[in-house]
Amino acid sequence: MLPLLLVGYLGMKFRKWRISKNDAMPAEKNSHKKLWLIGLAAFILLFAIIAIANYLGNSQKTGEAGKPVIPKIDMHEHFRAGGDARYFLVAMAAAGIKKMVIVPTDWPPSNPKYKENLTAALEVKNKYPDKFIVFATAWNKDPDAAKIIEDAVKNGAGGMKFIDWLSSKKYPNEAGPVDSDNMYKVYEVAREYKVPVLMHIDFQKKPEWKAQFEKVAADFPDVTFILAHYCRAASGKTPQLSLCAQTLDKFPNVYTDISMGGGLNRYRGYFDKSEASAKKFRDFIIKYQDRILWGADIVLDGKIRDGVEKNPAWIFKRMATDFFILEHGKYLNLLHPEDKIIHRSLDLPDEVLQKIYWENPKKVLGI
Repeated sequence: MLPLLLVGYLGMKFRKWRISKNDAMPAEKNSHKKLWLIGLAAFILLFAIIAIANYLGNSQKTGEAGKPVIPKIDMHEHFRAGGDARYFLVAMAAAGIKKMVIVPTDWPPSNPKYKENLTAALEVKNKYPDKFIVFATAWNKDPDAAKIIEDAVKNGAGGMKFIDWLSSKKYPNEAGPVDSDNMYKVYEVAREYKVPVLMHIDFQKKPEWKAQFEKVAADFPDVTFILAHYCRAASGKTPQLSLCAQTLDKFPNVYTDISMGGGLNRYRGYFDKSEASAKKFRDFIIKYQDRILWGADIVLDGKIRDGVEKNPAWIFKRMATDFFILEHGKYLNLLHPEDKIIHRSLDLPDEVLQKIYWENPKKVLGI
């Protein structure tokens, strides 16, 4: 059933091609053609969604033995100018995702295209207001960062995202300190409008960022902060989840997301390394089940990288890989069928999944 998502994707491509081909036809004839092709594409997409939803319901732990599939709110995806939000919508319908947070952040240096991406993301939110929530972004050092964020919130953004990892040998101080005066103005916006702040910040790579952030969390106790990717305390060869745990223990206004994104292979390696290693992650999630959110951390920008186009079928398989990792004890690599290894996963209890997928996101987003 899974390949039927590809049928939906091809249906969209076919519709674009036919409409382009018929642009030169007489207006009335072309109009009838367009309506017919739109109807055909809609039918193909609906068929694909129903088929793949049935596949997922029969394969997810929460859909077996008559149990209801847990609804989900996806708290961490990237959308950039050039991406097609309908790809997300098809995969969301298949995966039982009711809402999705999209962030428009760009790569270093200086988060260069974030304004263009932010405009595109807000357009998507306005087109599909019941499906997408935008976390606005700005370059941390931009003197107008607070105004940019405030304007975005006034135009429909439901939160903000900052990439404090903008640091490398080439750009060692690109992001600046998390507790800078400029960033404090941004946090004031979050406090005034009661919206959450998602931060990509690496406690393991940059210990000073942990101290800076904890100062911020203490100064803004009524702002909800989300630290992405286990607070990036799983970024090295040896994960140090204790760093994230320390902050969660100190500050009730701090959450973490367990999105794996480009680090999927790294996390898979942690889980496969040994039962003890996988247990460390499982125990962490269970202990902090009221403070953990899920997202797949996919970047949708319309570009092909390493020969991979992120069409609806690919997006769904990427998300489903997360579901298998969280919900089962073992799984096969959906993205690479040639990988015959049976991988170790976390087999989390249903009550924990209910919180991660649904209850915690609703609380953070105020819905």
